[in-house]
Amino acid sequence: MTFFMFFTMAITIIIMGIAYADANTKLKSRRESKGDGIKKLKTDATGKYPVAVRTAFLNYNELPFYEALMTFLPAEVIVCPKISLLNVLTVNPGSGWKEEDVATLADKKVDFLICDASTMKPMIAIEIGLTAVNEMEEFKEKLCRDAGLRFLRYPTKDRYTKEDISSLLDNHFPKKEKVASFDSL
Repeated sequence: MTFFMFFTMAITIIIMGIAYADANTKLKSRRESKGDGIKKLKTDATGKYPVAVRTAFLNYNELPFYEALMTFLPAEVIVCPKISLLNVLTVNPGSGWKEEDVATLADKKVDFLICDASTMKPMIAIEIGLTAVNEMEEFKEKLCRDAGLRFLRYPTKDRYTKEDISSLLDNHFPKKEKVASFDSL
């Protein structure tokens, strides 16, 4: 009887080991195919990725707008440039959107996002540059508006004045001194 029990245990352990190895191989294969979210990118001969820090984060149109924006806005808000809509918007549960639908948000960015400085709640999305709105710009605007986020568009200029920014944002920040709470915005 002991031989039979020993034999049965040995067979069970072997079967469990094979099942574990098979499951581990499938899991490893799945991770490799998905890449755990990290795409396998090529490196150079030294093993480094072929990347460098940009010389400027904002382009020649965005930087003057940002500088003018900073002179106008109250201290109670913060400006975040070049923000992915995936970081700003969330998909409603039960919407039926698939993973690839949500991924389209990651590809869409707004030039500037004004947030409440104390809570970082997004308040206003701003796009500059396009006077003729294309389908992609309309899509970004509709996404923001459907989420309840104000969306403003301003044409590109060589230089922006405080008056330019004031004309764009006066309705949103009527009196700089009285901006104490943004809940009403």
